[in-house]
Amino acid sequence: MHLKLTHSRYLGGGSADHVLAVREPAAGTYDSASAKRIADRVARGYRPEVLDLGVLSGPTVSNFLEMGAKVHVHDVITPLRRLPAGTAPDVESLFKELKLLPESLDVVLAWELMDFLPMPEARMAAQRLARWLKPKGLILAVFHTTSADQVHRFRMLPGDRIQMEPAGPLPEPCPARTNNEALSLFSGFTLLHSALTRTQVREVLGQRNDG
Repeated sequence: MHLKLTHSRYLGGGSADHVLAVREPAAGTYDSASAKRIADRVARGYRPEVLDLGVLSGPTVSNFLEMGAKVHVHDVITPLRRLPAGTAPDVESLFKELKLLPESLDVVLAWELMDFLPMPEARMAAQRLARWLKPKGLILAVFHTTSADQVHRFRMLPGDRIQMEPAGPLPEPCPARTNNEALSLFSGFTLLHSALTRTQVREVLGQRNDG
């Protein structure tokens, strides 16, 4: 499903230097420095465009619409969940409904996508997203730090908080990426923030390089 809503590594440094413990105010909800940076970027942009890749989240869409953004929503997670165990997804098919111009997006939210793709396909997806982002555009990816057996819905809420909740089982558990594997997917980006949360996900916020 694709909804289009319009309403007024290089990752430098050692990963240990960028990992922070994020305070979790309630079960499934945590304060996010990445969410704050993204909100600041959207607030400064002229007609900013956001791509939300994951299980559809009404509060996330509403939050960005209220900030004046144009929001593209594309559920790539449900098709991945439905693939037979051991089947490699086709990245072109996952993105074929998205009709986006190169360098048109200010922000990409890639909820769990890079976790659920095999590494070769995950690299292809990261390269595709980089082409859609404007120079210095932001991408937020989340990675499970333990083996995942569920798809989750992520809600980006006002007040720089993110909430996650189970949204259906996977056909087989998804092994966790190592920190180095996660960071290696973003060779065309500069690391702005990496955070380990108490909800057992790692946030990685990257900024597309100029060239």
